[in-house]
Amino acid sequence: MKVDLPLRIEIPTTPGEFKTGLMFRENLDTNSGMLFVFDRVAQQSFHMSHTTIPLDIAFIDEEGCIESRKSKNFYKFMENHYLRGLIVG
Repeated sequence: MKVDLPLRIEIPTTPGEFKTGLMFRENLDTNSGMLFVFDRVAQQSFHMSHTTIPLDIAFIDEEGCIESRKSKNFYKFMENHYLRGLIVG
């Protein structure tokens, strides 16, 4: 199934932006989020400390397909090996 969703996505470009992610944000526009692109396929982790808004995360493989998704208010999550993580509000 293919679904076209208009998303406004930020991509962190510095180590500081990558580390901070969406922490300390008080709100996030509808259909907005942040795409984390890693250097290689590996087990990555996301820590959602200092994040007060509800977020979903999708784990994306090398082909650009969503492998799995976790919903709402996860705190720390590690998933199988993947290349990208997309977090949306």
